[in-house]
Amino acid sequence: MASSPYFPPLHACLSGAAPVLPWTTVQDLLSSVDAAASDTTLEPFFKDASARSVLSQPLHPFGAPSPASKAAFDDKTAQIHVTQSPNGQYNLQQLKDDASWLSREVGIDEPSALRCAIVEWQARPADLVLGRLEAEDDGPARKRVRFNDGGSSGQVDGQDEATEKRRSRLLRICVDESSAARACSAVLAGLATDTDRLRAQPWLRPYAKAVSEDMARPSTSPGACIQTLRSLTDVGQWPPAIKSRPLLEALYSDHMLLDSVGVLRILLSTVYASETPARSADIMSWYKLMGDSVFFAEMTPLSPASQIYIPTMQCLGSIISVAMLNLTQTVSDIASRTEAEASSVAYPELTRTDCYYASDQCMKEINRTLFSAAEANIQLAGPAIYAWSLITQSISECVTTQRLLTDEAASDSPTAPRSSSRGQRPMMAMERILDVLQDHNLGEHQHDPARYFAAAAVDSMHVHQMMERLSVVISDSMSAPTDAPIAVAGRTVLFDLLQISLPLIQYGEEVLGAAFSLLGPDVPGKDSSRATGPVVKCAIESPAFRAYLLEQALARYPYELSPVLRLSTALASLMTAPTGGESIVMQYLDNLESMTVLSPPQFRDYQIVNEDEGQNQVQLTTDWPLFTAGPGFSPAASTGLSTALVSTHGVYVHEATLVQSGTLGTVLNPDSRPFVFKWQHQHSGLAYLGALLSTLLPNSERLVVEPTSPLDNLTAAEIVDLITALLKAASTRADAEHILGRFGDVFSANSDVVGVIAELADTELIAFHHRSAGEGSLELLVSCVSFFTILTSFSPERVWSWLARSALIGIDSGISSLVAVVSAAEVPIGRFRFLNACTKLYTDLVDDAITGLVRRQPARRAEITSGRRRWDSPMESAEETPEQTISAVLTSLTTLAGDIMRSVAEWEFTIAEERIDIVTALLTTTTTLMKAAYGASPAAGATDAENGLAGVLVPAAVAHATSALSMTPIATALHQGLALTDSSLATSRRQVITAQTSAALSYLTTTLRTYKHCDRPIGAIAAEIVKAMPTIAALFAVSPSFKAPVAGLLCEVLATSPSSALNSDEVPSILSQLSAPSTKHFLTLLSHLDSPVKDSATECAIWTFLSAVLQAGNQHFFAMYLLTGSLPREKLRTLSCGTSTATKGTIVLAYALEQLAAIRDLPPDRAIVLLTFVARAQEAWIFATTEVRKGDFVQNALAWLEELRPASRGGHSVNEALTAKEYVMASLISEILAINLHASLEVGDKSLLTLMTSKLGFLASHAARVDGYNVSLHRNLAKNLPEPLGVDVTEFRRTPVNPADIGDAYVYDVELADRVLGHLGGWAGERGFQKEIQKANMNLSLVDAETRLLRSWRTLASELADCVQAEPALRPVMIVAAKQALEANLEAALEVPYAAEMLQTRAELAFVLVERLTTAKASESEMKTLLPVAWSLVKSSPANYDVATQSEDLTYYTTLLQTLYLALRPHIYIPPPTGEQGPPLLATQTGSMVLDIAAHTIAPAFRALCGNLHTSTSLGSQSDFALITSLLRGILVIPGAASLHPQLAQTFASANLARGALSLFSWSHSLSRQTGDDNIYGELAIQFFVTLTSIPPLAESIADDGALVALSSASISDAFRRHSGVGPFDQQPRLFAVWAEGFLPICLHFLSALGPRIASQISSLLNSFPEQLERASTALSPRSPSPRDPHAGQVTLGLVKEARSLLLISSSLRAAADIGAAEGVDGSEVEALLYKEDIVRSDLEGLCRGERILEDRVVADGLAEEGIARTKQGRGLVEEVARVAKGALDIA
Repeated sequence: MASSPYFPPLHACLSGAAPVLPWTTVQDLLSSVDAAASDTTLEPFFKDASARSVLSQPLHPFGAPSPASKAAFDDKTAQIHVTQSPNGQYNLQQLKDDASWLSREVGIDEPSALRCAIVEWQARPADLVLGRLEAEDDGPARKRVRFNDGGSSGQVDGQDEATEKRRSRLLRICVDESSAARACSAVLAGLATDTDRLRAQPWLRPYAKAVSEDMARPSTSPGACIQTLRSLTDVGQWPPAIKSRPLLEALYSDHMLLDSVGVLRILLSTVYASETPARSADIMSWYKLMGDSVFFAEMTPLSPASQIYIPTMQCLGSIISVAMLNLTQTVSDIASRTEAEASSVAYPELTRTDCYYASDQCMKEINRTLFSAAEANIQLAGPAIYAWSLITQSISECVTTQRLLTDEAASDSPTAPRSSSRGQRPMMAMERILDVLQDHNLGEHQHDPARYFAAAAVDSMHVHQMMERLSVVISDSMSAPTDAPIAVAGRTVLFDLLQISLPLIQYGEEVLGAAFSLLGPDVPGKDSSRATGPVVKCAIESPAFRAYLLEQALARYPYELSPVLRLSTALASLMTAPTGGESIVMQYLDNLESMTVLSPPQFRDYQIVNEDEGQNQVQLTTDWPLFTAGPGFSPAASTGLSTALVSTHGVYVHEATLVQSGTLGTVLNPDSRPFVFKWQHQHSGLAYLGALLSTLLPNSERLVVEPTSPLDNLTAAEIVDLITALLKAASTRADAEHILGRFGDVFSANSDVVGVIAELADTELIAFHHRSAGEGSLELLVSCVSFFTILTSFSPERVWSWLARSALIGIDSGISSLVAVVSAAEVPIGRFRFLNACTKLYTDLVDDAITGLVRRQPARRAEITSGRRRWDSPMESAEETPEQTISAVLTSLTTLAGDIMRSVAEWEFTIAEERIDIVTALLTTTTTLMKAAYGASPAAGATDAENGLAGVLVPAAVAHATSALSMTPIATALHQGLALTDSSLATSRRQVITAQTSAALSYLTTTLRTYKHCDRPIGAIAAEIVKAMPTIAALFAVSPSFKAPVAGLLCEVLATSPSSALNSDEVPSILSQLSAPSTKHFLTLLSHLDSPVKDSATECAIWTFLSAVLQAGNQHFFAMYLLTGSLPREKLRTLSCGTSTATKGTIVLAYALEQLAAIRDLPPDRAIVLLTFVARAQEAWIFATTEVRKGDFVQNALAWLEELRPASRGGHSVNEALTAKEYVMASLISEILAINLHASLEVGDKSLLTLMTSKLGFLASHAARVDGYNVSLHRNLAKNLPEPLGVDVTEFRRTPVNPADIGDAYVYDVELADRVLGHLGGWAGERGFQKEIQKANMNLSLVDAETRLLRSWRTLASELADCVQAEPALRPVMIVAAKQALEANLEAALEVPYAAEMLQTRAELAFVLVERLTTAKASESEMKTLLPVAWSLVKSSPANYDVATQSEDLTYYTTLLQTLYLALRPHIYIPPPTGEQGPPLLATQTGSMVLDIAAHTIAPAFRALCGNLHTSTSLGSQSDFALITSLLRGILVIPGAASLHPQLAQTFASANLARGALSLFSWSHSLSRQTGDDNIYGELAIQFFVTLTSIPPLAESIADDGALVALSSASISDAFRRHSGVGPFDQQPRLFAVWAEGFLPICLHFLSALGPRIASQISSLLNSFPEQLERASTALSPRSPSPRDPHAGQVTLGLVKEARSLLLISSSLRAAADIGAAEGVDGSEVEALLYKEDIVRSDLEGLCRGERILEDRVVADGLAEEGIARTKQGRGLVEEVARVAKGALDIA
């Protein structure tokens, strides 16, 4: 059976595998509906049957104890299911005892009590970090105090203080859990009423509906809710365990009020969503409760903290009192019922008896309660009394109507009995109800209760003001998205009350105030727009609202202008069609039929018409101008582009500015003067409002005609607000153009409404600067800035243009009026509406600057074909704002933003949310700016950022980065996040605080990344962050939503440690600011990772942080805790106390290995971070390798590796992403295995090596391949994207400022690209470039993963290669790996990113493997298959010695040549097949390759190297010459290569290699002076020449060309003629090597090839160096060292070889002289060698007499001899000397 997400098995809870998810956390997760709908944790939790049961009974979330619950408890805690912790992490018996105690004390079922106990146990680490276990925070208004019984000594019922503290905490947890569960139910009940909002949530909507339906059971009925409310507020019913603890009692009081709010929310949702009226019994219970509690008006909370809940309770109580009456349906039912009774027709729905108005007792209770409230003037009861008056009035009217109808029917019927007269007929239902309502207790108001209740509500209680207040309160308290449905329900109920009463009341200010508040309440610091739409929709659909408010307001326009403006602003979001269309407000304002105006006192230009009708109708006899010319009027410019002109006296004037002669009208006040006329004048109200707004300008073209009052600032602000609201509702730019065009219809061609508003804003800004601002100036400025914020979405160029010349930021003057306004008008009063509006404008401008990065490029401007618009700036082209302007504006605004951030902490805010909103917006916007400026760039560094795509943003980002970063406001924002520990915090406040804290953490993280990217010093910032570590650690404990941001920030801090090359400042340990206990508590909490939420992204972030800790240079204590579970100081304390064991925390390394043991089942993302942690652990602590090898991880990881499959080419993106992650896993496993293998072999443990040998198939065959790169995809993207979109894809390449994980946003920032290119065609859609870039990211993810695997495999393979000699079973695997690496290079595409690096890596890998295999003399037949691949690579190499221009170009080529040389060796040491006569046979393919190597590599390489020396010795290094020589020697020693000597001789002869070698030898002395080396090039040249002469046909040719003469005449040969010659111990030892390893072997090769023909020349050559021969003759003689000759008597291997060579030459010369005649040579010409053979032979015999003599005399000369000396346990050199000496003596 699957475990329950609500309450998993106990062993899983206690082990951490499946922690219990607290209801408080669920409440936090549910606070954001959109996030909750996609949360992977929340859905299975909610769908669990137990969780649904709790949510379905919110009045009693936890059931009562019962035998069944006790049995379930016993079963869950049975030993078969869970046992005591072996390491003391939990006390099972203590948990059971606590759960049983809690169940008894609080009266909840045992499993629920156990769950609370588990939650308390889980919360201990977090509470320890927050200090809750030592001190309890009793709410915002109470100081922290010790958690005890108050007056007691810490003992309760004989229990010790620790138990008392724990159980007190348990009680608090239980209260928190119960309240949170009830709050979740309340949220779901509200969401069930909001079907429109939940359409986007696939599972949350039906779930909320289902839970809401479950709540309809009797246990959750309105009556049950009411009974619960009584018990919650009744202290007598509280648990004794709570009342006995004073602090808990106060906390419980807070929660009971909070729970009461939750119950009221549920009750309101239930009543609001119900299609039938509430039962009479429920309504009676409710009104009895309201009567007893006086509508909650006299509630007195036990603590100041709970005072915040009282207004919400009162508001909900007042609204529910109205909702219970179901006013609309009740009035309708009463009328229908009355009509049915009168017609004697009975309809079932009309005759039901469950309606509350059919119950005399219920009606009497309501009547009595409301009469008492009216008499006591309880204003909270006003709306209910008002509704009751309407119901009473309806009943009274129905009774009257009913009586009339009955009497008429009786009188009309002649057969009607006389008993049916009024006095004797039976009483009808409504009459009986009215009789009940006319209660004698009403006294003098008994006969007309409706009038009394209405008068009391309207006149005494000012019900409309109360409705306005209630609207504000419910909008304020329910402003969170999850609470919005409650606000909608409440305001809808109040609006129904208002619209039903409209026909009965007079149009006036109070009614309008209530309507304004219900349609759009002014809630400072809160966004109530979510709850506005449904109410506005109800309003426009209400005939009463339209007839009695909207039409009345329009009838008074523009005489009373403000009501029209405010109503229109509230209704602006409504469209004529459900899916769009024109705004309803636009429709009626643009087509007004009348105009009400005030006339001058002596106005006579009218005549009375239709006088007999008595309607006061008049007709104008002359034109009535609404405006007159202003100071800025210019007749020449008055001709505009208006489309609504009227002709008067031949002059065309706009109809909104003049009422024409002949217009009919009505005098509204015929009895008083001046008259108010209502003219029947069709015109555009929008045009009139635009013209009226322009009159406020100092240099306006028009002014208002007297006696109309001039426009004031407040009304102007309302006009601007209306324009802003209409623009908000516009869905397209065309719609916005139409709106602005209509408002500016009266303006001339050079002016528009945007310009008017801009000039108004500048006027007021200047007024504030000069301290001459008037009333309403601030409101007008706020409206103007809000207008420009909205305008940024449609015409940003106008906004940039205005700001560039505006006084707001003062670019020209250098003085910002923004500062003046804030300091003069807002700081003194603590309200910051203007600053908030400017902050929003700044945010939108940054967004627009980013969005327009491509649109505003000069190349793109020419493509914009849209024509000019009337509201575009007349001074600028459409869509053209210079980048300099944008950059200057942004820089100024960013500088101001920094100044505001530094000052905001010092200002007093009346509304805390305003401060939070401003700080959040500034931090978020600045973070966005830094990411956009530096987060994507085609270059790796930040120096060229200004020349990149985001260059326009860089100056602003630089201005921010160079300003002094103040941590004070950021630290304050972080500290405010700790307020989330208060579980009673309102959801809206919780959300804004969460947003602010997250913004602060993100800002710090991005700032650190930006500073590092720009190579700025970051030590100071990192140190400040470390100082704030106590707060940051607490944030980690406060909320799950902070864990990932905190981990990310600390990762960046650790990257600034001294181990980082980016920063030399010392960054202290991140634990240095925490006390010892706090450190332990924080580490314990950290070891719990993301528990209990179990969010994958958060867990990955934490593991990444822990890996960074291990990688940092100065986090030793932290690292040791992660690896061992205890701090070093605790170990020392344990040792000092003499104890052998200590309580350890969770060993994070052990936990990671335990999780990785099931690597097959782990999600790839989680596996990657766990593997990374283990890899870093091994690097940080060598003993971690032992821990890694202990468990099953290595075996399972190797098994997983063995089953891994390579990437499928051309697969889907999802497959690429999965394969990429698997490759990263494989690379990390390889790293771990490499370190483990090295460590295990160090201690002689070969078990891991044995285990790995058979599991390396995938790595050997596929790890070297980086072939996932989709060349066509990237080539097409790079080619096709710039053409239509005007930007290269590399412009979106991410930098370290904005990294991303493997996936579809990995390399290219798709989000930035979408913002920049989303407006262009061809971007979106299935075939759009957006999809292509996402595919490219997927593909690059795979390539990067393959690259990582290659690097890791190289490391592991290098370790494995060291074992091939000891572990022969490894050789086949290593051969495959080497061959695959070479073949991968052969098939590699050069378009792949970092192709050169990958080629070099694979080449080095192959070299290492082949070198180790050949050293081990691997004889597998596959070894010979390496040569063809290696040779193909060399042939195909794009670089060689001919084309290289710098030494770096040759790195890869020389590695290939080295590998080629090594690939030849198996052909040397592996015995070849032999022929019939016994000589070795060379395979045809091998022979062909040897000839190709000689012709196409060796010959041209040597020539090129010699030629390169003339330009630079770096292109002809000694190692290169040595490599070519070795390669030549290699092909010559292959068995059977003698058969190729003729072809090789021909190849080398045609290439003149011998001449080149001799030439190099002849001038090598000059190179030695240049390089400072000791004749190295001479030695290299002679060695190559020696190798050439070893080919007999070539030696013959070389000798015939006079090579011996060239050698003798070379300058370097003169050294051999010096006194005493040249020996191995001289200052130039290389000269001896030239002699012994060059001249002498050459002579032997010539003698071998030419025989006696060359003997005379050889003898002449050698005898030309008599001093050298003399030295050689005595070099082996035993002599004693002296100061003059300290090396006398010492023997080297080179000296013995010299003797052997000279003896062999001497013997050959004698033989040549003897047989010369037979060869046609005169033997007398062969001179005897001036070499004393007898002395040499005698010395050699002396050396061979015993090993003791050799050991005393033999010394190593040079690196080669030292290497021989280290072999055979240090006897290698002695044995080699003895062998050579004996061979020399054998020469005849």
